Parts: sequence; C-alpha cells; structure tokens
Amino acid sequence: MAAVACMTVLSTAEGHVSLLSPCPRKGPYKGCQAPSSGQPDYDITAPIGVYGETIKTTYQIGASHGGGHCQWALSYDQGKTWVVFQTLIRKCLQNVPKGGKYSVNVKIPDGAPSGDAIFMWLWNNAIGNRELYSNCVDVQIKGTNGGTFTGV
Repeated sequence: MAAVACMTVLSTAEGHVSLLSPCPRKGPYKGCQAPSSGQPDYDITAPIGVYGETIKTTYQIGASHGGGHCQWALSYDQGKTWVVFQTLIRKCLQNVPKGGKYSVNVKIPDGAPSGDAIFMWLWNNAIGNRELYSNCVDVQIKGTNGGTFTGV
C-alpha cells in the first residue's frame, strides 16, 4: 500500500472531470447530501454496498483530454494508505465530449474488510498538460469481518 493524499475536486461544466455518482465529498449534485456549514459530508450511514458488488460510477466531463488512466482505491485508515483495486489504462474518459457523462462499473473486491472506508477515484489525462483529478466518497463496506484484499 502506498500513501496518497486524497483531494476533493469540485467541478461544474467549466471544470474538467468530477465523480458524479456515487456522491463525492462536497458533491454539488442533485440527490447528493449537502454538507453542513461548508464542511465535507462525512456521513457514512448509507453503505456503498457489499464486497463483490459492482457499483456504477458516473462522471461529469468538462474536458476529457483524450482520455487517460483511471484508478479506484479504498482506504481504511482515513487516507493514510490506499489499495488500488481497479485500473483502466489509456481508455478511461476517451472520446467523451465536453459536457458529457461517462460511466464505469467498479467492483468492490471479494474479501474486502467490513468497516468505514474512503472510496477514491483518480484520473490522469492523456493529452495536454499533465493533470490529475480525484474525488473521494466516505463509505461503509459490508464485507468480510477480518477480511483482506490486495492491490497496488
């Protein structure tokens, strides 16, 4: 596991890319729980799902820059360490027009431990200046008590 900082990137149509679903921290989207007093939403009472479940993630695109690499990770220690469990090389967000939406199915790994976690999505563009975008979602995994999983 590598230590990675989890940043919250808010985007509107002028931005480049933002996780639309599941609702990211400080998600300004319809149906997302609004944070109180300008603070991030740390309410994890609505589980993302059980281990092995596939979640449809959706992104709002401002500029896809020819696509690029996407990774999805989980952290069980408040973002100090991460395990990347799914990667999409080169084709993530490819050919999505400005203002469009993009969806990817992400599978929570078999054996993922039960508990509070942070679900992170990260994108590195293919064309133009090197840009890195990321969103985090506070989740509760209903997995395996004492479970483990591996990844980068």
